[in-house]
Amino acid sequence: MFSNNIKYFLLFLQTGLFGALFAQNYSVFNTANSGLIDNSTTCLSKDSLGNVYVGTQWGLNSFDGSTLVDYSSELLNPSVRCVEFDDNGFLWVGTLGGLSKFDGFSWTHYDTSNGLFDNQINCVAFDSLNQPWVGTSKGVYSYDGRNWHVQLDSSAIEPTFINVTKLSFIGDSLIVCTMNGGIGYLHSGSISWYSSFINNLPDNSSYDVEVTEGGKRLFACPQGGLLMHFSVNTWFNWNIVNTSGFPSNSLTCIEKIDSNLFMAGTLGAGMFEFSFQQGVPITSVYDTSNQSVPENYIVDILKNNDGSIWAATLNSGLVKLGSSSVAIDEVLKQKPFVINSFDLLGRKGAKGLTIKIYSDGSAKKIFNHER
Repeated sequence: MFSNNIKYFLLFLQTGLFGALFAQNYSVFNTANSGLIDNSTTCLSKDSLGNVYVGTQWGLNSFDGSTLVDYSSELLNPSVRCVEFDDNGFLWVGTLGGLSKFDGFSWTHYDTSNGLFDNQINCVAFDSLNQPWVGTSKGVYSYDGRNWHVQLDSSAIEPTFINVTKLSFIGDSLIVCTMNGGIGYLHSGSISWYSSFINNLPDNSSYDVEVTEGGKRLFACPQGGLLMHFSVNTWFNWNIVNTSGFPSNSLTCIEKIDSNLFMAGTLGAGMFEFSFQQGVPITSVYDTSNQSVPENYIVDILKNNDGSIWAATLNSGLVKLGSSSVAIDEVLKQKPFVINSFDLLGRKGAKGLTIKIYSDGSAKKIFNHER
């Protein structure tokens, strides 16, 4: 069931009149100026010290802010798909040729030759026992320290289970994002699925997931934009059709910046910052038109321990953004805005609110309306 009454509002302040307000200082680290192994970056992670680990199509680097270390020769395959740290601080690297673990002293490798069911490791997550679960092109598998176990495979969904893209634990429940297979919640051996076939979701694929302070799930969809699982049978969606000024329907990643602030990457429209509140969320876009990033194809985003924002790009290497300096009050003083609520199908809410944002930053309800 889709909700016809949305309490959440997105206001997108983009380029043009407000573009200069969002211009950022950024630094680029690439093969020419830093020794980065490859400019086509794929994923980002960080250790407890704030060292950034960047996976690429041709290997893995770590970066402490001044020196890059190359781990590529230690991997089973140079094409890195994910980089994660477990609760012990051990590094896990998923590649197209298997999974590698580094405990600070030595490397351990897992592939089909020693029990792993598939060598294409797209994502890794760790359960409450700190045991790794991997998402692959064929399903989900867990490791108990001795053996690998099948958790989900091609029999888990009809017509077929296709390519797990992201795993994330919330307590003892596992969120499973897939390419063309929908979204699954696995708990105590039971799986619940949501998809375009079953629930009429706008996209059957998702690349990333984050959770709001209130427990709502946010999904980055490659064709359907931003998707929120609000409650058991309630989904909200924001895209270029139902949200004026939405930058792109092709989202690649979501990173939580603070308790009520997120940043998403896109394929072709840069990256954008947004918040969810009952009232007036403010959203800003960082792209090449306002000189905020070197290219508009952003594949991963990382907030580091010091608050800095890092971006993995498709062709321009590793990017570090300066701290945000957008003053919301100054933006709102420019002019008032009027926004409406919309449901998943792009219709105005059955009891939606029309909100006017005044020059003093306050937001007031203008009227209720019925469809």
